[in-house]
Amino acid sequence: MMKKSQKEPIGTAVGQVGFKKRSKVPGVMITQFVETIPEGYSHPDFTRKPIGLTIQEGKLAFFKAIVIGEPKPTVSWSRNNGDVSDPSRYQAKYDPVVVPPVEFLVKIQEVSATERQDAVFEAVLSNPFSRILWFGKNQPLEQGDKYDIEVSEDKLIHRLVVKDCMVVDKGIYSAWAGIKSCNAWLLVEPDKGAQQGKKPRAGGSGVDLAKIAQEQQAKLDKEVKIKVLMEVMIRVKELVGKPLGKV
Repeated sequence: MMKKSQKEPIGTAVGQVGFKKRSKVPGVMITQFVETIPEGYSHPDFTRKPIGLTIQEGKLAFFKAIVIGEPKPTVSWSRNNGDVSDPSRYQAKYDPVVVPPVEFLVKIQEVSATERQDAVFEAVLSNPFSRILWFGKNQPLEQGDKYDIEVSEDKLIHRLVVKDCMVVDKGIYSAWAGIKSCNAWLLVEPDKGAQQGKKPRAGGSGVDLAKIAQEQQAKLDKEVKIKVLMEVMIRVKELVGKPLGKV
């Protein structure tokens, strides 16, 4: 389990009792020690929590997490059974991460499927993400025999395919991009007709994702051009204000 604390605690005191607050990330609870967080500050929170690993004995295990907060949180690692103080066995590394602002232009929608159908959840983002996080019934999902995780070339369209649905797959599925998320139900009904052959996919967004992504990409390209032009104008203004030299 990872413990999170801030370098400069705000309004905390020895022995002060905190209260629990639910994180936006499924399965994470936050202990907050002040009723109101001052403006410009935020409590530490995960945008990506560590996930369980099953590996071959003798191999290296890597646990990764992304933690945000203001002021910058300090992060320590611990384990339920034993300690992690032996540097020959346990090593922690910190890399600064910038999470770009992002919104869901198209959120995932409820999917109704019958057994043996593939169910599709689709989303469109406001900014490119190489990979978003998918969860099914609060469990992280990975590419494999059961799930296909697809990303468009412009990294705006993201898709989760739950393959060969069974009734046990019924539940709430969620997509996470940075600190933003959306969720929807997957409903699976028994196949009473016992239809033979591959069934068509169930679900999807019901809108033209390619068109929405194309329009958003054009908007992003325009914003980049404006930003570059403004930087050039500022640079020219600085140069014009400087003396050209002495005679």
